[in-house]
Amino acid sequence: SLAGMPGEAKNARVRHYRIDKDHSNSFEAWKRMGSPQQPTPEQYAELERAGKLAELRAQPSLSFRLPRQGVSLIELSW
Repeated sequence: SLAGMPGEAKNARVRHYRIDKDHSNSFEAWKRMGSPQQPTPEQYAELERAGKLAELRAQPSLSFRLPRQGVSLIELSW
């Protein structure tokens, strides 16, 4: 349980967003596709998708490992 939550937060929602080597990283996607100097329209679309903020799906627990040079955002709403 979380301490200090307001009484109306009985149905809290936790969202976990991640930026690291494997999530929300268009640079890594660009390297995986061979580092094209002029990406095709399809590659450009893939790079745009890879750069969007990735939400991790897991059980509501705040115990996780954060990779080196990674960032996590934990959003709690009700």
